[in-house]
Amino acid sequence: TRNQAALSRSHAETLCAAMRKDGIEVFTVGFMLKEAGARAVMKACASPDSGPVTHYFETGSGAELTDAFLEIARNVERLAVTK
Repeated sequence: TRNQAALSRSHAETLCAAMRKDGIEVFTVGFMLKEAGARAVMKACASPDSGPVTHYFETGSGAELTDAFLEIARNVERLAVTK
């Protein structure tokens, strides 16, 4: 229902904010998201992009999903080298 979706969205936003506050780099991947609200939550949950490191990915196919996870792996490696 609508109330459950709002509650779920609120919990996700709170959890993501807490992780970022604790210094955790948050990467999110949306797969075939049709609802604008779902895309907004996923994008807001991700850490802000820093330089060449992207944190939010929106995908619509298996190939795009694979590419997103490969890019996240490269991003994590970049972060590990610079920190």
